[in-house]
Amino acid sequence: MPEPTATATPTPEPTATLTPEPTATPLPTSTPTVTPTPSPVPVSDLTVRWVFETKSTGTGPVRAIVPDITVQDGTVYVGSKDNTFYALDATTGREIWSRNVHSDVTTGAVLSDDGSTVFFGTASEGIYALNTENGSKLWDYNNDNVGSFDVRPTIEGNVLIAPSSDGRIYAFDADPESENVGQRLWTFPADRSKELRQFRESGLAYRDIFYIGNDDGTLHAVTISTGFRNSADHRGNQMPYYDPGGDAEPEALKSAVVRSGNDIYFANDANEIIQYTGNRIKWVYEARRPVRGEIAATEDVVVAADRSGAIYALNPDLMEAEKKRDRDLYVTPELLWREYTDSQEGVDAIVIGGPIIAGDYVFVIDHFGVLYMIDLDRGKARYTLDLWHGASPCRLCKSSPAVEADMIFAGTQDGTILGIQLPEYIGDE
Repeated sequence: MPEPTATATPTPEPTATLTPEPTATPLPTSTPTVTPTPSPVPVSDLTVRWVFETKSTGTGPVRAIVPDITVQDGTVYVGSKDNTFYALDATTGREIWSRNVHSDVTTGAVLSDDGSTVFFGTASEGIYALNTENGSKLWDYNNDNVGSFDVRPTIEGNVLIAPSSDGRIYAFDADPESENVGQRLWTFPADRSKELRQFRESGLAYRDIFYIGNDDGTLHAVTISTGFRNSADHRGNQMPYYDPGGDAEPEALKSAVVRSGNDIYFANDANEIIQYTGNRIKWVYEARRPVRGEIAATEDVVVAADRSGAIYALNPDLMEAEKKRDRDLYVTPELLWREYTDSQEGVDAIVIGGPIIAGDYVFVIDHFGVLYMIDLDRGKARYTLDLWHGASPCRLCKSSPAVEADMIFAGTQDGTILGIQLPEYIGDE
């Protein structure tokens, strides 16, 4: 296959919609339903402190589910499939402001380095940039050729990077002091068939390179300053590309790309969790099923979940054995522990939110709506909480929670957002 080439696309005629003097548009206010729980005090279990109801009614759980949640400095930022983006007080669940964006909000949000701007994607109205103080629109980008934005964008300095369902990666000027703010800087084409170029999870910006995987099984590497393919992105024995050979399709890369130190982590539908360092694969761990969604990584542990509901914690520095992959040998990291979500009526409980690491715990949400708080050292679920009612799994739901201070925030298939107080640690059990 010929090597895809990047298209650095200057935009002579700005397509951004600018609002020089942003003003907030008042909207009907959704009233949060606050549980009759006293002011936060030490608790011995996961305790719902407040419930905020979005205006989602829709036709079912797929319509109502909210995307990934972002929290910073006491404010929860989240969109919903009710055409609205919200800023909520993290302590009380009170609505600070909301903005109608005329389309389902389909990605989690990312904030500028100074916290003054929040960016997110929508199903049909492109990318939005809002003022975090009052929700006024700073700029947006949309045209007829852009698909939906389904994965969380990435901010690197004053560049916003947003993968689209049309198989392209878009970069925008996000410098609020620039006269070109909101304009497209470049477009990078994945350049495969439409079925294979979909982006499923968020990418990573590191040292002027943007890394992201897609359904063609490749970890794409794009130079942020130019929009051209980085030389590290080619197919070869040392590349994170899985090709089964023959007429079989490549195994898709449907995990997020994350980093700890100089090490990059991602996973694929060939059941592999991969550490990638210095433009080469350092180790490969083989799970039982395809590994998708979020990956959490620190200096001491890497946590990922497969499609059976298994959650793996790996030691990134201690190797156990060699593994053959595409005619080459790779080492396998030590498995610290493996925990499982609780299947219901013989159906595996697939992780749709997380894993995320906060303090001494790992948090995940399964597609039956159960939140798990797992001891990071021992791999045992210490606490669980049902986030929504009903035994039917929400197979297309995907919403990762967020933690700040002693609270975790989660979205539900009912279109509600929950503020949950974390339990006080109760010693050894």
